[in-house]
Amino acid sequence: MIRHDIILEDTTLRDGEQAPGVAFSKETKLKILDKLIEAGVGWVEPGIPAMGGEELATLHEMLERKNEVRLIGWNRGIMEDVAATIDMGFDAVCVFQNSRTAISLNRGHLFR
Repeated sequence: MIRHDIILEDTTLRDGEQAPGVAFSKETKLKILDKLIEAGVGWVEPGIPAMGGEELATLHEMLERKNEVRLIGWNRGIMEDVAATIDMGFDAVCVFQNSRTAISLNRGHLFR
């Protein structure tokens, strides 16, 4: 029996690249996202918008699939980064102020 009260969140696309020698190509990132969606993962942390360049282009492409999965933008505790992530249309943002503080906000919390 499948439980519908369990929500899975995956950080492979962001956190996985922090391992030494790991850098996913755009194609690999999109394939990983496909597999996560197929597996029923409800929330995905696909990357860091402030990285810019290829990362930003890939994130924009992933955001086109928002009807299939909820996407969380990871941010440093810098207001400009958070604002840019919100403007991109992520479902939620995760803000790291330091190595011990994490704050996740959904759009409802941000715009009250």
